[in-house]
Order: sequence, then structure tokens, then C-alpha cells
Amino acid sequence: MTSTLLRWAISLVLGSGAAALVASCLRGERPAGLLVLGVAELIAALLFLVPRTLRAGGVALLAVLVVATALHAAAGEPPPISFAVYVAAIWAIMAERKRAGAVA
Repeated sequence: MTSTLLRWAISLVLGSGAAALVASCLRGERPAGLLVLGVAELIAALLFLVPRTLRAGGVALLAVLVVATALHAAAGEPPPISFAVYVAAIWAIMAERKRAGAVA
């Protein structure tokens, strides 16, 4: 139950951030290249919600966070500390799911 709640919370937070990024790119407020990252993050967050595609969504979210960290570094700014929290939560959910699958 706790893992499910955390999975939904992570998906909603990252998915809403991705939707905001996509919207700002479409309005021309951010570089169009970020549109791809936003769409990828939105799709990954949706995949992370579905138990059958949780692993693919988790791996995709981790990849998006790595790319976002690299983009922050390239811009000369540190990535938000929240990235580390998201990575830890995604990792914990995927590990818990793997353990639960091994027991069943």
C-alpha cells in the first residue's frame, strides 16, 4: 500500500512538472528542444503508474532525470536536490516491486 501511494505521488509530481514544461515550450517560453524531454517525462510518469509497465516507466524516469541533470550542469547550474529524492523513491519502488515479484 505504501509503495503504491509513493508510486502515485512520484508519478503525479513528475508528470505535472512535465506537463508544465511541455506547456511552456509550446508557448515559446522555453527552448523547443526541452519539449522532447517533457514529453518523454510525461510518458514515463504514465508508464510508472501501471503495474505492468512500472519497470519501463521507472527506467525511463531515471533516464530523464539523468538528462535533466546533465542539462542543468551544461547551463552552469546545480540540479535541484529534489532530483536525488526522486531517484531514491523510484529506485525503492522498483526494488520493492522486484522483491514482491520474487516472493510470489
